[in-house]
Amino acid sequence: MVNTYTSLFYVAFVRPESHGLQPNGLFGLGKEFKDTCLDDTCSSLLALQLLTHTLIKPVPKFLKDVVIPYFVKLFRLRMYTSRTEATRIEAEEDDQANVLVREWLKPSAGDFVLWEMNEKIIMFGTTMMFASLFPLAPLLALIIGFVDMRIDAHRLIWFNRKPIPMITNGIGIWLPILTFLQYCAVFTNAFIVAFTSGFCSTFLADNEYCTVQNRLIIVIVFQNLVFGLKYLLSSVIPSVPASIKVALRKKRYVVAHIMEKGDVPHKTRIKKRTRIAKLAWITSNQRVQRGKKKETPLKNKRLLAED
Repeated sequence: MVNTYTSLFYVAFVRPESHGLQPNGLFGLGKEFKDTCLDDTCSSLLALQLLTHTLIKPVPKFLKDVVIPYFVKLFRLRMYTSRTEATRIEAEEDDQANVLVREWLKPSAGDFVLWEMNEKIIMFGTTMMFASLFPLAPLLALIIGFVDMRIDAHRLIWFNRKPIPMITNGIGIWLPILTFLQYCAVFTNAFIVAFTSGFCSTFLADNEYCTVQNRLIIVIVFQNLVFGLKYLLSSVIPSVPASIKVALRKKRYVVAHIMEKGDVPHKTRIKKRTRIAKLAWITSNQRVQRGKKKETPLKNKRLLAED
C-alpha cells in the first residue's frame, strides 16, 4: 500500500516548486538535481499518473488469472486432440470416473478473500484520495471492479478448487481500514485543492493572497464541509434498512422460541401453510391453463375435419 501511494504523494506535495521542499535539490545534492514542476502542471502530472496507476495496476492480475490459464487450456486441448481415438475414449472414461479427483487436484485459491480485499482497498484509497484531480477515477474503478468480478468468478469455477463457504456478519477488520482511508481522503483532497491545484489563485483572484495561512483556511473549510455532509447523510440514511431489521428481529424471535419450546411459533406455521397453499394454487392454475392451450388446437382440428 505504501509503495502504491508514495509516487502520488510525491507528485502532489513534494514536486510543486511553490512548496519549497527542494531548496537544494533532492537530498541536498544541489540545485541542478531539482525535481520540481510548476503549480499549473503538477495537477496534470498527478492526474496522468493516477490514470496510469488505475489502468496498469490490474494488468499483472489479468495476465495471471486469464491469459496464462487460457494458454494452458489451449495446450492441453491440443495435446488431447493429438491422441488416437482409443486413447481418447479411454481418457474420457477416466475423466468421467474421476471427476472428484480432478476437482481435488485443482490448485487451491489460497487466501482468496485477503488478496482480493487488499487489492480492492488499495484501489479504493487511490480513487478516493486523489479524486479531486481526476474525477473519472471512480468510474474507471467501477468498470475495473465489474471486469475483475467476472474474472474471479470464472477463476473460482474453472481453474481453482472451490473454496469452502463460510458465514460472516460483515467484512471484518476491513471496515475500520475503509473508514480510516475515508478520513485520509478528506484531508488529502483538502490539501490538494488548497496547495497543489490552482483553486486558491482562481478563488482569491490574486496569487499575492495565496499565503500559507489562507491556504490552511481553505483546508479547514473544505474538510469541515465534507465531514458535515458525511455525518448529515449518515444520519439520514440508515446503515441497515428497516426491512432487514424486522427480518433479523423475527429470526431472533423464532430461534428463541424454538430453543425454549422446541417448536416453530404458531403464526409462523400458519404463514408457511398459507404460502404453500398459494404456491399450490398458482401451480394448479398454470397446469389448467397449459391444458387448455393444448386442447384448443385439437378442437380446431376436429372442427376442420367436420367441415
